[in-house]
Amino acid sequence: MTEETRTRAGWLERLRRLWPGSAAASENPPSLPSPADDPRHVPLPVYGDALARNGFEALALWEADEAEARQMLAQRLADARRGGADSITTAPPGPADCAFGQWLVALRPEGHFDLLDDLKMWHDHWHRLHRQMVGELAQGQTGAAEDALGSAPSPWTNAARRVRGLLEALWLQRPMPALELRTPGRTRWLEARLLREADGGERLTVSVRQELPVGALVIVRDTHRPAAPSRPYRVDHCRPGQRGLLDRGVYIAYLVA
Repeated sequence: MTEETRTRAGWLERLRRLWPGSAAASENPPSLPSPADDPRHVPLPVYGDALARNGFEALALWEADEAEARQMLAQRLADARRGGADSITTAPPGPADCAFGQWLVALRPEGHFDLLDDLKMWHDHWHRLHRQMVGELAQGQTGAAEDALGSAPSPWTNAARRVRGLLEALWLQRPMPALELRTPGRTRWLEARLLREADGGERLTVSVRQELPVGALVIVRDTHRPAAPSRPYRVDHCRPGQRGLLDRGVYIAYLVA
């Protein structure tokens, strides 16, 4: 099994746990090779583009910080067991010192980030427990660190699990900008959601509750920017949604200017 396959299988399993009735989360490969409709490919807004991260990149940041912290704790536990507790003097990084924490600080707290406060709280708590365990090791107390590095759940591993779950939920619950579409000659506008914008707006991926004929011309306007001009596009491809409850009753349309 490749790493990509394992990652996808784990993501599908997490979707089923978040929505128990969602066996509809399709395991069939998408009809197009591009995963443009997957919200994890879209960076969340930040202050300054240097720290912009999509879902995969943000998760990689967290996994790297978590692995480094576990390695550091294991090394200090080994030192304490050898009787070298007095040498444990350097405190571990704080919540704003790690790469993941710096990305969290850079996130713009827009209205749809209802989970952001919880994510920051659990991340801070995870760091606080780490510092507490290092302080205990410096005093020769190894119990909490042994529990944290063992196979059974511990307060530290529970905090890490909460961080990971809330991080993934940021993309699952991220509302997408609203659009309206109509075909020339029609007066009725169809509601749609922007999933991805590429090539400076030359290509759009949208979700809409009506199948659009391939090759059809559509007019697109931004409902959140009333003053913006409407734009013509051609439907390059349209298929049923394939993400279970996230796409129930909608179609994914690929539009080209």
